[in-house]
Amino acid sequence: MYTHVQLIAYVTKTLTPFVPADPHQSSMKSGKEEVDLKSELLLRSWYMQRVIDFCWKTFSPALGGANTMKIFLAPEFYFRSSIGLDTPVSHYPSHQVMGAMADLSKAYDEVRFDDWLFITGTAVSSFVVSNGSGILNAIHGFYREQARQEHFLCNKSYFSAIDNLKAEMNASNLAPLLATVSNQVFTYGGRRIGIEICLDHTALHYGTVGVLRNEIINNRMQYVDVHLLVACGSPVRDTSLAARGGGYLFRCDGHPGYLGAEVWKTSFNNPRREHPPRYVYPNKTAEKLTKVEILPAELQIAGKNQQDFVAISNPLPL
Repeated sequence: MYTHVQLIAYVTKTLTPFVPADPHQSSMKSGKEEVDLKSELLLRSWYMQRVIDFCWKTFSPALGGANTMKIFLAPEFYFRSSIGLDTPVSHYPSHQVMGAMADLSKAYDEVRFDDWLFITGTAVSSFVVSNGSGILNAIHGFYREQARQEHFLCNKSYFSAIDNLKAEMNASNLAPLLATVSNQVFTYGGRRIGIEICLDHTALHYGTVGVLRNEIINNRMQYVDVHLLVACGSPVRDTSLAARGGGYLFRCDGHPGYLGAEVWKTSFNNPRREHPPRYVYPNKTAEKLTKVEILPAELQIAGKNQQDFVAISNPLPL
C-alpha cells in the first residue's frame, strides 16, 4: 500500500480549440475545414509524451520512492479537435482516440513507471451506433501495478456551454450524457482514487454536492484517499469534496480564468466518521507546489510564445 502521494501537473490552456503547433512543419492546415484530425490527434499525443518525458528528467531528484504514488494530471479538453463544434464529424472518432491512447500508454509500460498513475486530461470523441451518434468527453487513464499495465475510462456526466456539445445531446447545458459514470472510483496500490471532470464537481446536480460525493454518500462508500479534479473552469467546491480526513484533492485546470494546479489536504472535525452524512463537509488546507518549470519553446503546444508549465508537489503522507 502506498504511504505517500505526489502530484505532477501539466498546465496548458484548453478553453479555446486550436491547431497544435507542428514542430515537423507538415502540411496540416490551420483552416478548420481543412484540418487533418487524425494527424492533429497524434500531434497532441506527441506533445503529451514529450511533456511526460520532460517531467521525468526534470523532476527525478524530487520524486518519491516506491512507496509514493505519482499522479500525472493534465486538464480537461487536452485531446479536443481544433474544430470544436457540436457535431460528431467535428471531433476525433472514438476508435482513433482509443488507438492513440493505447500507443501513448505503451510508451510508459515499463518498470520505472510502476508507481505512476496517468490522467492525460480528457478526450472529446465521436461515436456511431445503430440508432444514432453521440459525443464523449472522457478520461482515458492508465497505470502499472504488479508489472501489468491497467487502463480505465471515466466519462463526464454533465456538459456545459463551453463543451460545445449540448446541441448534439438535444438538451440543456446540464444534460446528462450517460446514466452512470464508469470507473469514477477505483483502487490503485491499496488506495482509493476518485475522479471528477469539471462541471460534475462544480454544478449542484444533487442539492449541494457534486457527482463523486453524491455517489459515495448514496452507496455508503468510504471517502477516497485522493480526489482528482480534471477541469477547464472549475474551482474547488467545499461541498463537493470527497477525500477522507487526511486525504487530498488534486486539481489541474486549463481555463485562463482558473488556470493552474493545486493540492488541498482534507480533514473532518470528527475524524472517526467513515460515512459522513450528506451535509457534513470536510475542511481543507492548501499544500504548496514545490517546483514549477515553464516548458521549453519546443514543448509549447499552442506555439513557442506560450507559457505552459509543469509543477510538482512534495510526496505527501497518506
